[in-house]
Amino acid sequence: MGAKDSKRSCLSYEDAVKRMSDAELKRVQESFKRLTNGGQLLSRAAFTQHILGEGVPRPVADWLYAACGGGSRGIALRDLLCGLVLLTRGTQEERIRFLWTLYCNDSGSYISRNEFQSALQIEGALPPPDGSSRHNPSWDKTIVSLFGAGQDKVGFDDFRAWIMYNKEATVLSKWLLSSPSVSLSSELETPTFYQTLAGVTHLDEQDICELEKCFWALQNASSTGHLDFACLKSLVCPPVPLKACKGLFLALDVNRDEHIDFKELCCGISAACRGPLVERMKFCFKIFDMDRDCYLNPEEVQHMMQTLVFIAGENKLTYASHIFHETGKKPEESTEHFQEHLGGNAKKHSTTWESLKEKLDDKGGLTQEDYLVWSVENNDLVAPLLELLFQVCHVSLGLRPHCRHNEYEIVMGWLDREERRGYHVGQFWYLVSSEWWQQWLAYTSAPRASGDFCGCRTDSRPQQVEEGIVCDESLISNATDCTSTSNDFNSNSMESMGDLLSKGDR
Repeated sequence: MGAKDSKRSCLSYEDAVKRMSDAELKRVQESFKRLTNGGQLLSRAAFTQHILGEGVPRPVADWLYAACGGGSRGIALRDLLCGLVLLTRGTQEERIRFLWTLYCNDSGSYISRNEFQSALQIEGALPPPDGSSRHNPSWDKTIVSLFGAGQDKVGFDDFRAWIMYNKEATVLSKWLLSSPSVSLSSELETPTFYQTLAGVTHLDEQDICELEKCFWALQNASSTGHLDFACLKSLVCPPVPLKACKGLFLALDVNRDEHIDFKELCCGISAACRGPLVERMKFCFKIFDMDRDCYLNPEEVQHMMQTLVFIAGENKLTYASHIFHETGKKPEESTEHFQEHLGGNAKKHSTTWESLKEKLDDKGGLTQEDYLVWSVENNDLVAPLLELLFQVCHVSLGLRPHCRHNEYEIVMGWLDREERRGYHVGQFWYLVSSEWWQQWLAYTSAPRASGDFCGCRTDSRPQQVEEGIVCDESLISNATDCTSTSNDFNSNSMESMGDLLSKGDR
């Protein structure tokens, strides 16, 4: 069989691109990037599974892969485009030439009787040999019509003349010449990748498109070429505590392949920021459930409480606790165990800790169901983590704010925390002009206008914000005290405020 290790080009890249629409070219390029994870070559396995489909026999898939330009390392985008366009938009002459490359010998000079017969058996056009020496009429009809009596080789001209009058002689010739049924675009309204991903998450198509741009930028900047643990830690720590980074990574890396792919990133951000309260609480649970058994053992419970208290103390956010439970209860004295493991903040959160202890089992562990009940009834510690994840997903991972008021909440909450933490040697800060900063404040903190699609702000109190963590009124409301009046906009998030900075450069 031909085309084993090198491609005999039947169509140039320039001609192939001319036969595609801009939308088709973009779709193929995006699919190639997704299937190669940003690489330059598509593997043989990915070509077989995602381009041809699993119904194509393995030998036939290998022929098509090699004929399209695939090698031992993979197939490049240019060669893949040429092959796809030839199969779907090629002229009859080009398709005949393509069939020739599949059936001819390695040098491309002739087709031998034995190899052609083996190829037809693999395709299914001829029955497999039965081991007997008897002549098979089905073989004679096809083979003899091409090679004649006593002839073992045919050249291209003879093959071309034969295939023109016997278009259904082989499975591949019938597929490409007699009743071509492959196309680059389906007439059915099949959903795009973005539409499919938007359908299984709480993100819309624009959110996903913007996240993809950020994802490839982050991945390309990574030393390993992947969004792995080291890359994620450099993006989110600080403000995410170092002890919580591994859990956050594992919560995003669903298939545990040591890196976060784009689908995992979208699903994780959706669950952490845009989902209903229970789904967001479950995502927080995953951060501490390191072994993913839906159960926090005593060590994981202790780790969870230490992390939650640390985040609550560092963020110092004022949450609307009446959303979860009635206020007015006096905090009880903390237990010695709580003080020992949680330090000075134990007394402040003693009531929350006591309610958690009631949910622990005899082993001191916590099931996911009991955690969800506790986190909803006593949200004083989990709410700061939700707020932190919400900020990090927007500032560090590229999720666009839902509206201008949402943008104000994110930026002011981030700045307020960083100013309290203070400045340290080695931090990297951006500065914007005072004039731009004041304009941005006026725009993002203004009351809701008639043209706003969100319903998060109805009064004119720019410094007392009471709205949802996102501008979706189905989610829980929080109140954040933002009192900074600094004229210098600062960030240590390494280009994470790119949208704001780009506005300031205009």
